[in-house]
Amino acid sequence: MRDADFAMDRKALQEHLQLAEAQLADAKAYVERQRQFIARLEELDQDSGEARDILLVFEDNLRQHESDRERILIELSRLPPS
Repeated sequence: MRDADFAMDRKALQEHLQLAEAQLADAKAYVERQRQFIARLEELDQDSGEARDILLVFEDNLRQHESDRERILIELSRLPPS
């Protein structure tokens, strides 16, 4: 692979990393808001079962975004220095 190919790969991976980090931040915010919503429901002695089910989906989504970010970081670490 030529140096230009590595540079293009690095740039593409860095762009993907920025997107993954933004998605990760959004996912963390969704999880936090859902936890707050559940706490509020429980304060009001309301059923939080469905909200907890949704939280599980949000937490799974968060783990997927964390995994994507980690995969991109590993790929970047395998490229030669720029």
